[in-house]
Amino acid sequence: MKTHKIVILFLAGALAALSMSSCGPRVTDTANTPDAEGIIQTAVAQVTQDFLQTLVAFQTATMPLEPTATGTTLPTAIPTIARSPQPEPTPSQAGACNRVAAGIPFDVTIPDDTIMQPGQSFTKTWRLVNNGTCKWTRLYAVVFFSGNPMGAQQTQYLNAEVLPGQSIDVSVEFIAPFESGTYQSNWMLQSQAGELFGLGPNGDAPFWVRIQVVGPETPTQTQTSTLSGSETPTPTPTPTLTPTITETPTLTPTTPTP
Repeated sequence: MKTHKIVILFLAGALAALSMSSCGPRVTDTANTPDAEGIIQTAVAQVTQDFLQTLVAFQTATMPLEPTATGTTLPTAIPTIARSPQPEPTPSQAGACNRVAAGIPFDVTIPDDTIMQPGQSFTKTWRLVNNGTCKWTRLYAVVFFSGNPMGAQQTQYLNAEVLPGQSIDVSVEFIAPFESGTYQSNWMLQSQAGELFGLGPNGDAPFWVRIQVVGPETPTQTQTSTLSGSETPTPTPTPTLTPTITETPTLTPTTPTP
């Protein structure tokens, strides 16, 4: 851009010199014509020399660099992180909201293998701790899961709300079976959404009551007689009744003597 300006100035100077020479007084004497042309050539040569010197000085001088136009800087693209799909929650993972831990004591009443009479009524009480992250509302219930229900109501709602970290005593009424043997009844908690959960690291183990039914013993009475070898039992005589016959006298009629 600077070079173009200098060339233009040079041309403008040359034109000015030519104009000045043409505007001067006309000389009719042909003898002086060569001198006028020499003056013009000398002027042009001088202007040319000045221009070349100026151009050389301009080229050798250190010129400030013109700012170069830069394009709009595009933002650096952030690489996309390849994320693996979220796996479907397993029942144990889904149960993190609802989890049960055993309280202290756990078996408040009726320890395992308690002896019961046939048909005996009893109340089993467990102490359960809310070990999850969700509150147990009164829509949560203790429900029969497996084993022998032993005549109990199989769904019983909680009588209070239980916050995480708190405990509650849950009681169920049972009736011992009438036949002798060992009986176990397994129970779990149920959320208001119908999800079953219980004890253990995965929250899927039930809690239970286990009893032994034992029938009453019937005493047997036996009579034994101990006899020594030297003694002989003496039979008791049985009285004999002998009938007595009484003869009735027979009267013989007598004939009178004449």
